[in-house]
Amino acid sequence: MAGFRNIVVHGYQEVDPAMVRDIVANHLDDLLAFAASIRARQEWT
Repeated sequence: MAGFRNIVVHGYQEVDPAMVRDIVANHLDDLLAFAASIRARQEWT
């Protein structure tokens, strides 16, 4: 998920809609856990 985040946020490469669809369809739990960890980390600052 960190690699995906880097692609989306920093534009390291063009975002592939098929990759986004795959992540949502097959890795949604990972994406949600990653988002929760980022939110929790932001609360520390």
